Amino acid sequence: MAVASTIYCDMIRSKDHRFDLRLRLARHAATRGIEAVARQFGCVRNTVRVWRRRLQHGGRGALIEHSRAPHPCPHKTSPAQERPVAASYRHPRAC
Repeated sequence: MAVASTIYCDMIRSKDHRFDLRLRLARHAATRGIEAVARQFGCVRNTVRVWRRRLQHGGRGALIEHSRAPHPCPHKTSPAQERPVAASYRHPRAC
């Protein structure tokens, strides 16, 4: 358990905890194996596989946190089409 507490302490001291954890996890997986690293870091094997694969294909930059916000929606109404509709709600016509 001393190894896990050392990893946690190092992670807390770092500026970007998640990045350091992912980097360490992916590097250990390359040398020690997926199952052993999953047990050591307290995560599932698929998580280890994901971060190891990202490091292999994209380098260190692939481990950086990305926004989870939705990507632009291609079928969303454009602002030019939205203005007349919004104006009609503000100034309803009499029937």
